[in-house]
Amino acid sequence: MALFASPVLTEETRPKFAPDETLSVPSLTLTDEQFLRGDTANGVPVTLTGELRFPNWDERLPAVVLLHGSDGAKSGSAFQWAAFLNKMGIATLRLDSFGGRDVDRVAMDQSQLSLFAQIYDTYRAVDVLAAHPRIDPSRIAVMGFSRGGFAAPYTSMRRFQDLHGPTGARIAAHLPSTRFAAFSLSVSSKLQTHQSANSTGRRTTGPRPHPAETTSRGFARPARMFI
Repeated sequence: MALFASPVLTEETRPKFAPDETLSVPSLTLTDEQFLRGDTANGVPVTLTGELRFPNWDERLPAVVLLHGSDGAKSGSAFQWAAFLNKMGIATLRLDSFGGRDVDRVAMDQSQLSLFAQIYDTYRAVDVLAAHPRIDPSRIAVMGFSRGGFAAPYTSMRRFQDLHGPTGARIAAHLPSTRFAAFSLSVSSKLQTHQSANSTGRRTTGPRPHPAETTSRGFARPARMFI
């Protein structure tokens, strides 16, 4: 996090410069095949929202996009990490991929929304953040939890970035916090889901990614031939 942290670490040193904001994030709802083929022309437009929270000082700030899990935007991990990162001088955008699609939670039925949706949503959120006057577009990271932890490392895939990636910035870091189920991609661009070995990182109670989950090598391996 040293790349992203601002030099002043205490909230009391400067007054709150501007209120937090709710940003609109234009996105698309794509099927798995549409996503993998780059077929955005037939996607369904959707407007998502994200809560942008600032630390207590004003400058060109680093930022982290926080991706929620199957329980939706109100899940506790994103709230806790937002507070933790704000105290470090890092802005956070807590992106809601469900509300704009009239989805409440998908814990019991993941078929309600493609697993690729949060990947595409993340790219669009990074574009919105990069255009914000108080955000440094060269210091935007992505962090995900549970289902969102699936999306975070896969946003680093060159194939996905070439098809859908942000145009206004390059994502500086991809940070998953999850026990992971990966999937393979076939040459015909059809999705073949299967369970793979979970991360060997043990669960922690504090706001810290598992050491085994902070590297993208293991997560990218099922699709490495496409990078």
